[in-house]
Amino acid sequence: MNFDLAFGARVRDLREAASLTQEQVAERMGVAVSTVSRLDVLPRDVVNAG
Repeated sequence: MNFDLAFGARVRDLREAASLTQEQVAERMGVAVSTVSRLDVLPRDVVNAG
């Protein structure tokens, strides 16, 4: 598995385990929600498609 894809899946798993939304994570990190989305949503889709 590609490291970037594994990282994205792990970010999402940790976020969900902490019961945090993408918006909450973005606010805490000081980044846009789209940044968090790219980290945890898109990589998961690519992993599942393969």
